[in-house]
Order: sequence, then structure tokens, then C-alpha cells
Amino acid sequence: MNRLIVTLFFSVSIYFCHAQEYMIKGIITDGNSPIPGAVVKTDNGIGTVTDEHGEFELKGLTGKNHNLQVSCLGFKTQMVKASGNKPLKIELQENILGLNEVTVTGTMMPNARKNSPVKVEVISSRQLNNFIPSGGSSLMESFKMINGVNEVVACGVCYTNSVSINGLPGAYTAILINGTPLFGNLASVYGLNSIPSSVIERLEVVRGPASTLYGSEAMAGVINVITKDDYHMPKASIDLMGTSFGEVYGNAVYSTKIGETDGVIALNGGYKRSFIDKNEDLFNDMIDFERISMYTNWNIAQKQGNNFELGAQVYYEDRRNGIEPYLKDNAYREIRGNDSIYGESIYTKRVMIFGEYEVPGAKNLNINFSLSNHEQNSYYGSDFYEATQRTGFITLSKNFNITNHNILSGATFRLNHYDDNTVATEETVGSGQVINNPSAQYNPGIFIEDNWEINDSWNLLTGLRLDYYNAHGLIPSPRVHLKKKFSPVTSSSLSFGTGFRIVNLFTEDHAFVSGQREIVIEEDLKPEQSYNIAWNLNHVYTFNNNQGMLDLDVFYTRFSNRITPDYDTPGQIIYANTQGHFISRGINLSNVIDFQNGITINQGLNIQEVYEQTDEGYQSIEFAPKWTALTSIAYTIPKAGWTLGLNMRLNGPVRMPLTFDQSPSEELVARPRWTPTYFVADLKVEKSFKKGFAAYAGVNNIFDYIQEYSPLSGTGDPDSPIGFADNFDTAYNYGPVAGRNFFLGIKWELPHKDSHSH
Repeated sequence: MNRLIVTLFFSVSIYFCHAQEYMIKGIITDGNSPIPGAVVKTDNGIGTVTDEHGEFELKGLTGKNHNLQVSCLGFKTQMVKASGNKPLKIELQENILGLNEVTVTGTMMPNARKNSPVKVEVISSRQLNNFIPSGGSSLMESFKMINGVNEVVACGVCYTNSVSINGLPGAYTAILINGTPLFGNLASVYGLNSIPSSVIERLEVVRGPASTLYGSEAMAGVINVITKDDYHMPKASIDLMGTSFGEVYGNAVYSTKIGETDGVIALNGGYKRSFIDKNEDLFNDMIDFERISMYTNWNIAQKQGNNFELGAQVYYEDRRNGIEPYLKDNAYREIRGNDSIYGESIYTKRVMIFGEYEVPGAKNLNINFSLSNHEQNSYYGSDFYEATQRTGFITLSKNFNITNHNILSGATFRLNHYDDNTVATEETVGSGQVINNPSAQYNPGIFIEDNWEINDSWNLLTGLRLDYYNAHGLIPSPRVHLKKKFSPVTSSSLSFGTGFRIVNLFTEDHAFVSGQREIVIEEDLKPEQSYNIAWNLNHVYTFNNNQGMLDLDVFYTRFSNRITPDYDTPGQIIYANTQGHFISRGINLSNVIDFQNGITINQGLNIQEVYEQTDEGYQSIEFAPKWTALTSIAYTIPKAGWTLGLNMRLNGPVRMPLTFDQSPSEELVARPRWTPTYFVADLKVEKSFKKGFAAYAGVNNIFDYIQEYSPLSGTGDPDSPIGFADNFDTAYNYGPVAGRNFFLGIKWELPHKDSHSH
């Protein structure tokens, strides 16, 4: 009898074990909001998709324990262990494609990249940290991560630089901080080194005219620097770095909370005092400098709950370079302006304030504003140049919806005050007396933009901006973007826009103040105008649980009245409006792959023609490469705390100015007008330790490439002191000059107690 009871008991138990069904349910988020459309699969193939609230249920499961695979376009695939009926909360990490990252630059309104009607390229702080040494890099170093974006160095002594998009000079690119312009023409000469990478949350890049929102002068495109706030900063951090060239850098960050107001303060500084002359041109191959910067950003609590952000930066730089006697023992401080010992010394002071205010009680009514004061005191050899530029910008914008139309309208006002010690601000009055007459430009404008979601597949964005110029009246700037989604993973867009720009040669061209070439202006220069058309194709693909994205751009920009510097006359730069047309055209092709094993690969190819077309024929423009190719590889091992980043760039031929060297027989010998193709690679390795410590090391220019010719010419004239010859020129810059540079750094981070951002 007992045996029968035991047999029946085990039989019933086995039956119920086989008959009992389990269910797994949960929610999937990106850390802040739910993710609809995510795929959840068990290891035996049972699957489901999350609903609009990011929730899912897997029913009819046998057994308590299961391995789940969770995947979604734009996020890393994640393996999760599930046990029993306990609800799960799964947080997915966005992959390198960044399709779900919210951007604001394309339309001045928050949009996920995959939904934005305007193509926006995003370089996140995580990507920057993989490849660039955090202690000693600035905004300018960040640009080498972007396909088709190049640094152009205008002077081989002071190394003033600018950023070029699709072969167009730096003056055609609008650099914004949190959506507002803060760099006037004067500040763009040296100011782009003033933003340390440690405060950059991400870079948003829009190619082509964005004239509706940011003004008609952004002919090449917009680079919007989104800075970090308290939410994206550690509680405290310290970062120290040194290089084999004798550079020393330091960063310190502290974020705090005062009542309901969150804020962050960041200090950044660096210096170099070492003489390096690998190319034996008797000049230092890198600038010596001391610089210090303080950045702060506050989210100020408001009783009505509206948003109010206020930020500021103070920056000082002492930059100098020249021959060794000019630099040794800081001799430059006493001999600035000397006419026999050549050097260049630039003191820069800069203050900027920026913010955003949401008007309480008025839905979606925002005010963005910025103020900056930039002072430069400099000597270029014996030529003294002193200038001050003050800029102010304010935007009042209102966003509202009418059915499937998302409309943004607003008004802007730009103030630009400029004064210097040159003829640019001189005026001759009736008595023949020459007086100082600073330039003051006031530029009001209005804009409206309509983002029309025609249906799930088609989107049309149209916009019009009107700017008023004293000398030219009202200037209209239209903008049109048409986007077609062929599927959730494939889309194409066509865009058109115009540009209008008044040129400020004295603040934009280093040659005006360096004095090495005579400046010739042949006529009254007319404003430049441009027309741009571009086509984009984007496709996201998957293979073996890995994700990739292919992106193709075809662009064409045509200028009328383009002011082109002519370097073909020795000792002169001749400025005149183009009599024919100035053209920039080409393609950008990029491919990004995010592997599940921690490897990410970013490849880019830019092929372009930038030329002037006149009745006399076709001529390529200086400093625009025929092509560039970029490959970056990052490998992350989170459990071991290792990150490795390798960045490689192949640079095609560049047309250079007509430049001469003096032979031993004192004859002038012309240098090649086209540069050779060259290759540069950088490597960074980082290791994270416990308690927030990390160390990193690497090398820039691994293979020690140095451009064949010195950037300087005319240094061998026996009848003149070095740097003061009639044919001395500083413009032959196209590649590295100083060679291989090793770096080593250590950093420490203290996370917030509530880990709200980390």
C-alpha cells in the first residue's frame, strides 16, 4: 500500500512539473525612456517584441531559468539571465551607430538621429575618449574623427588653424556652443583651441547651408559643440598628462548641487617650453604656450519648473614661437617686436557667456543667448597687431504643431563690434585727419521652418530666413529637405540651401597681420553668395548579431562673387571677387560597424574637387585635399577595463601656394605646387582600475611622418636676418612638422552617490 502511494505521488509530481508553464515579463529602456520594437528571444527560439511602452511577455515557457537575447536597431545586443516569474527591467546601451541619440542641430528641436529630416553626424564623448588623450586635447583635435573635415594650418610659426568642411575654408563653417554662435571672425583664428575635450558631451555636424536657423553665413555647414552639464559629469575628476615634446596638461572637474540648482565647474590648463627643430629650419616645430581655462554650466531651478541654463568660460593663452634666441629663457617677453630676432607672440584673453531660458507660462517659447569678448595683443616679427571683438547673439523661438506640421518660428539679433590698430578701422575725415572708427554691425533676422511629416515614409522640411544688412537690405535664405524612408533601415534625402556672407579679411586671413606677403585688394569686394544641393543615402544592416551603417553623401556648392586669394604672384596675395564661378563638389562615403565582441570600426572616404572656373579655364583652390580616407578602430574589454583606439588617416594631394626657396647661388627655386600623399596613425590605450582610477598612454604620428618641406620658406637669405627676408613665407603647411609624440596620463573620477549619470 505504501509503495502504491509513493508511486502515485511521484507520478502526479512529474505530471505537474511537465504541465506547469512559466511566463517572463519585463520592460526594456535606454535608461531614461522605454524602447518599443525590441526583440526578445529565449535560447530555444521563443520570441516576442516590446510594445509601445517597452513592455514584453513571454508565455508558455517550460522551466524557470532561461537565457534571453535582447536586440534592437541602434542598440547593443544583450544577453540576460531570467529566473522564474520575477519581472525584469533591462537597460540597453546604444551602439556606436547612435541612431537613437537625440540631436538638436538639424532643426533646433530634439530629434532622434534616425527620425531627423536633416542628416546630423554625431561624435560622442565616448568616441572622443577612445581615440584622443583626454588630458591635453581640445575642440580642434576632435575634428580629425570626422570624415571630410580637415584642420587647415595658415601659419607655420604661430600655427593658427581653422576647420574645413568639404574643402571650403574655415570662415564658411559656423561653430556653435550649445546652439549659439560664440566665435567671431577674430576668435576663430586662435579660439578653437580654447574648448577642452573634457567638457564636450558630443559634436553635432550638419553639412551644407543651415541658413534658416543659424544665419546665412554657414555656407559649408555647422559644427555644434554640446557641452556637458552636471548630469553627464562625475562628482569630481582629475586628469593629468604629459608628452615627449614637453607638453604638460591638467584638468579638474567638480559638479555640485545648491538646493535644486545643479552646476559644474571645470578647470583646464597646459604649457610647453621646449625647442624642437627636426626639420632643421631654425624655427621651433611646435608653439610654446601657457593657457588656462575655466568653464562652468548651471541648470538653475525655477519655481514654475521651466528650464534655465547658464554657462560661461574664461580663457587666457600666451602663445609664441620663432627661432631659439627668441624663445630661450622666455626672452620673447622683452624683445617682442624686435626687427632682427624673429618670433611671433600672441596674448589672447577671452570671456564668453551663453544660456537658454524657457519662458514660463508660454509653451515651447525659448530664448537662447550668448555674449563674448575676445582680445588679442600680438607681434608677428616686428609687426604689431592689437584687436578686440565683441559679439552678442539672441534668438527667440516658438515651436508649435498644426496636425502633422511641426513649425518653428523665431527672430534673431546679432551684434558684432570690432576694433584694431590697422587701416581696417581707420577713417579719413574732411580735414584729412585719420581717426579710429571701430566697426559695428547689427544684423536682425527672422525665420520660419515647417517640418511636415507627410506620412510614415515621406518628410518635407522647408524654411525661410530673412536677414537685414545695412548696406544690402533684406537677404532671403531658403532651405528645403526632402526625406524618404524606404524601410526602417534605409532612407534617402535631398536638400537645397543658399548662403550669403560679408567677408572680413582683416580678421579672417592671417596674412593680413603677419606682413610676409603684400596684400592687394583689386576692387570693392562684393558679398559672397552660394547655392548648395546635396543627396544622402543611409542604410543600416546586420550580420551575425552585429550592426553596421553605410552612409553616402553627394554634394555640390556653387559660389558667385567668391573672394579668392591669389597666391601666384611672389610676395603678394591678391584679393578679388571671382569673375566666373567657384565650385565645391564631391562625395563622402562612410561605413560604421559595431561588433558584439567589443570592436567598433569607422571608415570614411572623402573625394572632392574645389576649383575656380573662369573664361580662362579651371584652377584648383589651395589647401583643399583631392581626397582623404579615415579608419578608426576601437576595442573595448569592459570586464578587464581595457580600451584601445587606433586612428588612421590617408591624405591625398593638396595644391599649395606658389612658394620659393633660395638656392646656394641665391636663385629663387619654386617648390612643388602639389603635395604628396601621406599617412598618419595615432594610438591610445587606456586601463581602468578600482576606485575610479585610470591610466592611459599612446603615441600620435606613430610612423614619424614629417612633411618634406618646412612650412617656412625664405629663411636662407644671407642679406637679411632669419625671418625678415622679402621672400619669407609661412604658408606651406599640409602635414605634421614635429614628428612622433608619445603621451602618458592618469585620471581619477568620483561618481555621484546616486549614480544618476554613470
